[in-house]
Amino acid sequence: MARTIQSPGVQISEIDLSLRAVGNPVTTVLIPGFASKGPVSEPIKISSVSEFEQIYGQPSNAAERYFYHSTKAVLQSPSDVLVYRIPYGNGQGIDTTNNFSALVYPVATYVAGVSSTTLNSVSSNYFFGEPTHLSLTQEEYISILRGDGFSWAADTGGAVEFNSVASLSGAGVIVLNKAQSSINNRFEGFYINIADNTNLNPATDFDDVHRILTVNSNNPAISMEEYVELPSTRLNFALSATADGNGGSLSEAIENVPTFDISSNQYDDTVIFSVVKLRQSVFAPDTIALDYVMSESLVGSFDANRQINGENGGPSQSFSLETEDKTLLQASVLINPYISNKNQATWLDIDGIPTKKVRFRYKISSTPCW
Repeated sequence: MARTIQSPGVQISEIDLSLRAVGNPVTTVLIPGFASKGPVSEPIKISSVSEFEQIYGQPSNAAERYFYHSTKAVLQSPSDVLVYRIPYGNGQGIDTTNNFSALVYPVATYVAGVSSTTLNSVSSNYFFGEPTHLSLTQEEYISILRGDGFSWAADTGGAVEFNSVASLSGAGVIVLNKAQSSINNRFEGFYINIADNTNLNPATDFDDVHRILTVNSNNPAISMEEYVELPSTRLNFALSATADGNGGSLSEAIENVPTFDISSNQYDDTVIFSVVKLRQSVFAPDTIALDYVMSESLVGSFDANRQINGENGGPSQSFSLETEDKTLLQASVLINPYISNKNQATWLDIDGIPTKKVRFRYKISSTPCW
C-alpha cells in the first residue's frame, strides 16, 4: 500500500475492515462412468458418497468400481461434482435399443370455418390430432430421412390412420425417433409434447399436459385407442396447475421454455416442442414413482421462411421448426412441405401477422397426446 504524506508529522493509512476472504472460484468436474442403476445419459450433481450410492448403487465389477472411486476421490476436493452414467452391456447398452419408430400426426384444414383436406391454401388454420405410433425398419427409417420413402401430398384425403410408410404422404407432421430410444417396462424413457401458443398468458392456467400416454404393444401401427395412460399414482409431479399454483408442474415447465412472449397473434404459427424424460424417482419413498427431466426443447414456426432477430443482436436467423430441430438429439421433426411452404412466400402479411394458424389438440381432440 502506498504511503501518503499530506503534511509534516501526519500520515494517512488505509485499513481493510472487510470480513470476507476472497476465495478461489469453484471448479465443476464431470465424471462419466458405468453403474448398475440410476439415470442414463443424464448429468446429476452429487454432493456426497452416500448420495451417489443411493442413486447409482454399490459397484459390482471393475468398470463400476472405477466410476465409484473416481467420484469418491473428487468429492474430497472443493469442486462441484457432476456424474454421468453411460449405458453399457449388449448391443447399445442397458436401457437402450434399436427402436426405429415415428409419431405421425394427422392434420385437418379449416378455411373460414369450413373443413378441407387441401393444405396449401393462402389463408387457413391447421389442426393437428393425436399421433399414430409407427414402428419402422432401419431401411424405412433411412428412406424417410433421405426423402425418398414416400411423396408428400397437397391433399391429405382426410387421412387419420397411418400403418405403412406409403401412407405417410397424408400426414401433417412426422416426429422421428432419432436416438432410437424406447420406453422400458417401468415406463421410463422419452416422451414428446407439442404445444401451440394458446393459453400462454400468465393469467391462464398451466394446462398443456393433462395425461401421459405410452406404448405397450408390438403392433407396427398403434393408434390413439391402443395407447396406455400412465396412472397419476406413478407420477411424482403434477401435470397441470392453476395460474396461482405453487409451481413445479410439467405444464408450467413447458410454458416457460420460450425466452420471449409468444402468446400474441404474431406467433400463431409457433409451437413449443419438448422432449421430456421420465425416470424412476431417486428420492421418493415409492420405488415405482417417476420424476421428469426436461431433456430438450425448442420454439419454432411451421413457416419454413419465418425469421427472427437474434437475442444477442446480429443478422436475423431462421425461426423454422425444421431448422431449429437440428439441435435436438432425441427427435427429428418433418413438416408436410405443403404446410410449411418451402421455397415459397412466408406466412406473414404486411403487418407481420401470420395468415395461418397452427393448433394442436383442439377441434380434433380435447386431450393432449404424447
